[in-house]
Amino acid sequence: MLLHVKGRKSGRVYVVPVGRHVYQGQLVALAGGTWRRNLAGGADLEVTLDGHRRPAHGELIEDPREVAEIFEDLLAQIGPKRANRLGLKLNTDRAPTTTELQAALVDRNVVRLTFLDSGAAVGR
Repeated sequence: MLLHVKGRKSGRVYVVPVGRHVYQGQLVALAGGTWRRNLAGGADLEVTLDGHRRPAHGELIEDPREVAEIFEDLLAQIGPKRANRLGLKLNTDRAPTTTELQAALVDRNVVRLTFLDSGAAVGR
């Protein structure tokens, strides 16, 4: 999936490849680069999903506890052996606790995406 994010100051459009995940029935992307700051407080953007570019609204989730809880849920969905799909490297076969995730995800956020058109719903 690609996010087309417009810079708040520069006006430049950044095209960012991100992994897509479904959390509580809503499309989310994991955000670790500086581009994510353009979505602080929410912002409109475009999403290229399965070859189709669609208008969307992105909400940057910055609360460390909430970010850790989302990662924890996604990790439970895919299993600890596939943690690399979330950009995580686990040194154990068990899933990390929310507190451990919170400490490991200091520079990570989550973007909650809502499509603004009437296209098909997103699922897996």
